[in-house]
Amino acid sequence: MMHHKNRETMSAQERYVYEHRRKHFNISLLRLMILAVFLILWEISARTGLIDSFFFASPSLIAVCFWNLIRGNSLMTHLGASILEVLLSFF
Repeated sequence: MMHHKNRETMSAQERYVYEHRRKHFNISLLRLMILAVFLILWEISARTGLIDSFFFASPSLIAVCFWNLIRGNSLMTHLGASILEVLLSFF
């Protein structure tokens, strides 16, 4: 981005690129904030019983289980079994 020029000394193209990048950054930031709020509300809902944690496990529990599968080198085994079950369900 242009940090050494102020907007008045930028060419039209430089202003356009600057505004486009700034808009893209703001949209990306907003998307991350929406995701964070969603995950926080999901976590709170699962922990307080607003949603059934048997069907909708909390994000933190999902992350811990995912990490344990990676550490135990069993992620691919479980993933393969799940994919096989999905494929077999079509027949």
